[in-house]
Amino acid sequence: MSRISQIDIDDASLPPPTAEIEQERRVAMFDLLEDNTFVLPTREDRPVPAGPYHLGLSIRDKRLVFDVVTENHEKAAEFHLSLGPFRQVVKDYFQICESYFDAVKKLPPAAGGQGRDRHRHRAAPVHPHLRPAFRRLR
Repeated sequence: MSRISQIDIDDASLPPPTAEIEQERRVAMFDLLEDNTFVLPTREDRPVPAGPYHLGLSIRDKRLVFDVVTENHEKAAEFHLSLGPFRQVVKDYFQICESYFDAVKKLPPAAGGQGRDRHRHRAAPVHPHLRPAFRRLR
């Protein structure tokens, strides 16, 4: 079994992320890299280069592009995922996050840790593997 050892996000064409989004990005990347398994499928015409792999994420032509290379920078795979089906989900997620961050900013200093309501205004959970993709769609 192999793994992903590095993740690079090409966000040059996007607006700069907010501090909250940058923190979420770091958490998601840490979660992915901490304990992962990544295996490319075999191909009929050639062998699959051995990992560990570096994963590059970018957006091209309204598609999320996964560019997979070996640690020696040998091209291993590239695949594209259409962003269209995710647009509404991502829009809803970021509206929830913005509401959460606004609510946290307005809370009195002692209110954040009291009682059973302290978790009531949390942002919706997102699977750690999808967090980097969501950042790119914003």
